[in-house]
Amino acid sequence: MTRKQFAMGCVLAAVAAAVSAADTLYLRDGEQHPGTLKKMSVDRVWFETPEGLLEYPKTDVLKVQLQRARQYDAVETVAQITDPDLKACLEALPGREAYPAAGYVTLLRRQTLDLRTDGVVKETVRHIALILQQRGEDVATTNVWYFEDTDEPRVDFALTVTPEGRVLHLSDAALKSESIYSRLPEYQRLARLRFACKEPRPGSVIDVQYTVERKRGGPFEPVYFTAVFHGQEPVERQEVVVLTPEDGARTIASDLYAPEAVVAAPDGQAGTWKLTEPRHGLPTEPFMPPLTHIGPTLTLAEMASWEDLGQAYGRALTELPPLSGALTARAKELAAAGGAEAIRNFVARTVQTVPVPQWHFRIVPHDPNATAQRGVANELDKNALYWRMLEAAGLEARFALVRSREAGPWPANTPSLGVFDRSAVYLPAQDAFTTAESDLLPFGVLPGSVQGAQAMVFPYGTDSLRLTQRPEPAAEHDATRFEAGLSDDGTLALTVTYTASGNGQAAYRSLKDLDEQALRNQLTQLAAYLHPSAVLESYEVSDLADVSAPPVLTLRCRIPEYAVKAGDELLMFTLPAVSYSAHLVGRPAREFGLFWDHVATETTEGAITLPEGYAVYSLPGNVTFESEVANYRAQLAEKNGTVTFNDVYTLNVDQAPASAYPEYKQCVERRAGLARQRIILTRTN
Repeated sequence: MTRKQFAMGCVLAAVAAAVSAADTLYLRDGEQHPGTLKKMSVDRVWFETPEGLLEYPKTDVLKVQLQRARQYDAVETVAQITDPDLKACLEALPGREAYPAAGYVTLLRRQTLDLRTDGVVKETVRHIALILQQRGEDVATTNVWYFEDTDEPRVDFALTVTPEGRVLHLSDAALKSESIYSRLPEYQRLARLRFACKEPRPGSVIDVQYTVERKRGGPFEPVYFTAVFHGQEPVERQEVVVLTPEDGARTIASDLYAPEAVVAAPDGQAGTWKLTEPRHGLPTEPFMPPLTHIGPTLTLAEMASWEDLGQAYGRALTELPPLSGALTARAKELAAAGGAEAIRNFVARTVQTVPVPQWHFRIVPHDPNATAQRGVANELDKNALYWRMLEAAGLEARFALVRSREAGPWPANTPSLGVFDRSAVYLPAQDAFTTAESDLLPFGVLPGSVQGAQAMVFPYGTDSLRLTQRPEPAAEHDATRFEAGLSDDGTLALTVTYTASGNGQAAYRSLKDLDEQALRNQLTQLAAYLHPSAVLESYEVSDLADVSAPPVLTLRCRIPEYAVKAGDELLMFTLPAVSYSAHLVGRPAREFGLFWDHVATETTEGAITLPEGYAVYSLPGNVTFESEVANYRAQLAEKNGTVTFNDVYTLNVDQAPASAYPEYKQCVERRAGLARQRIILTRTN
């Protein structure tokens, strides 16, 4: 390199350094300049840029974005990097061929929990990732979640190492803080700090570290942490480090699900959990279990006992204000008319549900009186109101916290109220859990995610930890009934009636909020789903808001050329109102288990009146299939010019191991195969 080239390189490096860590001046005419704010007066601004000192009237300046100093700001090229973790990652970058299907690969993810200060959790997250292809560029965007009233987030650094060896730094202009529930003042607590690293593109390495100091402690704001050692994209190295006081004043319990993939190496009061070997990304499969059921999952919590936690939460519930006289009178009136069901339906209908999970705000409910007056609440608050109204009416009821099935296996060694993400109300007289969360489901029907789930009921006692009820498949029933008449020109007059019990009702009841035109549009699409040529002629819908009666939906359609002529003698068609598919079991095998919302029974029955002058030449054969996971039975028959059909499909379980997939696949394929077979008629005159 010549002396002139060296000098020019120094100048360019100095300019780059000035720009990378620069403040930014924004002018009202749209111009912006990187540099450094030198000084301000009452009416003037002086701003140093690589081109020189600029002076502007304050009236011309929109704003000045000051750049915060961060770790590694002085590093401008890959040769200047001294951090051992980043250097090690850059020296051993995997080739594109190592992960041909991945968008990016995590080279290092380290989560450090510093518990050495009483009542505080200092959480530091370091994430280094290599972008492999364009769809992996989203890894450059980071969300830092925190509570506005108790947590303090900061970005320690956010670097991009480009393929050419440049090191780019985060601009404060790219930082944005957002309150997640700003439109719901009663639940405004959760927020996120969002930012994006510069120049994310294939070959770039993203290195981000942020720290959040969280005020945590006690049963209602516990130290509770869950990490899954797996992800949609590959992970080469992942670890969790916990730092506790040397005197043992603050101890942590742990649960490790699937421990063979993670090694724990305690070091005095510190603990480190490491991924033992790289893990490839998750291939997406139908009926995928939640990530907490697939990847190794580590749960950490403050040392506690279920008894202490249960009694503390029980005391918090008793400290809620008593119901007002008006609400008490209303509860007694409802109970006299319809018992617990009437009170549940009142709360479900009159209080609008907002999707604020209880751990996005707090686990102790609001004052039930305020919930009723507000008319808007999350599941926790609605169930608290429901419970208090039952008690006010003299009905025995116990409030319950529930761990949904999606939350993962029960962490037996880490008692914490943080394990519960849902709520319900337990009725001892019926030995059943109920919930007022949804006005789409009737009394006694639990959402599938909380069926057969772990629960804690209050007041706390020896019977507090229990499972919610898990219904039989017959209770989760979707039924279809059709009446069809076929003309000799192939036109089909079709009437289809749908009804459901259990969770299947929700899809039908969601139509209750549509106006007449929107409802017709939805049902026109449903008719087209039955057959592309279907013309919706009329429909009937029951009172979908009445959860005491099953929803009923009836469509009347006309389908021209439904049956196909084969010469002058034959007429062929498939079963109407039957559209089973096997596309979800197209894979020959699975890597992961199967997971469904709930058990289910689906039935279809109907009759097809044949045109005069035709008789049945061929019918599909009857089908019988049974397995531990799913059963299917179908029967067809012809009598006096009418073809009758009925079938029953039963999903016996809500989850199953991958080894059960072949039987399930065979069941679904047998069912779908019947729907594709033709009924053939022959002319008789």
